[in-house]
Amino acid sequence: MRILALEFSSLTRSVAVVAGNPGGGGLTILAEVADDSAGRMDPLGLVQEAMRRAQLQARDLDALAVGLGPGSQAGIRNAIALAQGWQLALPVPVMGVGSHEVLACQAIQAGLRGKAGLVFDAQRGEFYLFHGEIHGASEAVWESLRIVPAETIQTLSASGVVILGPGCPKWFSGSQDLRPAATVLGRLALDRPGTASASGLEPIHLRATQFVKAPPPRQYS
Repeated sequence: MRILALEFSSLTRSVAVVAGNPGGGGLTILAEVADDSAGRMDPLGLVQEAMRRAQLQARDLDALAVGLGPGSQAGIRNAIALAQGWQLALPVPVMGVGSHEVLACQAIQAGLRGKAGLVFDAQRGEFYLFHGEIHGASEAVWESLRIVPAETIQTLSASGVVILGPGCPKWFSGSQDLRPAATVLGRLALDRPGTASASGLEPIHLRATQFVKAPPPRQYS
């Protein structure tokens, strides 16, 4: 099974083409392209370069995988829009995977053990937190993803919890900068069922949508 993975939730946007068998445990990375220019590189250009390196055509792919965040809403929506357009042209399955799950897998692969807090910027002085404890290479217990103030993360860090995530050292001293990678997204997607339509994908956004009524039009004499 060959999967095109799109992980655009952080400032380092990446695209990968991976191959493997669902549940088979093996994974081959056919190509990986990353953009560290804060999203200034054309997303479609990233895909084209990845496909060129993998020496594949669009019709050779069996599925797409999209990182759903949390993270950059613009980047995630770009990835979803790209998957939607792709599916209109070629009806392939699409798998959505939380970027916090991708990061958790990377932390485990990097050998992290013990208590960890995966942190993503939620704007407004708040952060998405995926907090848990890693016991081994295949065993970890995570709490539900939630939004917390910076003080909560500082308290966890002071208690010995390892804090890591995209751009974390900018906000929390002693934390690690770790960004979701498309190759890991592709691996997780191998064991996920595809959706019937990419139009059903939504970015992970825990805040309730709020609408503000516009003031009445100003009258001019």
